[in-house]
Amino acid sequence: MEFDYERSDAWATLLRLASSVARLKVVSNLKAAGEAHQQAFLAAGRACSVFAEASLKEGSAQAGALREARSAVAHCRAWLQVMLAVANEPESTVSAELALTDQASRQLEAMIRLAERGQRTPGRQPAPARGTAAPARGGRP
Repeated sequence: MEFDYERSDAWATLLRLASSVARLKVVSNLKAAGEAHQQAFLAAGRACSVFAEASLKEGSAQAGALREARSAVAHCRAWLQVMLAVANEPESTVSAELALTDQASRQLEAMIRLAERGQRTPGRQPAPARGTAAPARGGRP
């Protein structure tokens, strides 16, 4: 199930997340806050790259790559929260970025379900054509 990832909503959300995290200003002088910010950005970038790679895969490999992208989004969120804790900042400081991590995670979860469903599709029977009348009850046409 190769797809054009650049046209997907998940791709747009992941790019917005990465660029938004990159633009954050860390107000703390603590080295740990800067490192947490850097790790959050790296995780967001990893999510983008793994998502792009997923477009080249099929079946369970694609679902696995999408799970890896979702995991990178979760790591980004965790590093943002570490940054907040170290800098002693309120969550509202990065509320937009946290909302983007939630949105990206939901979008990736939907794509994972589609990729998994695509794996099972060959075993299912095709639906009857709409123009064909179904037999009446009792087995007679």
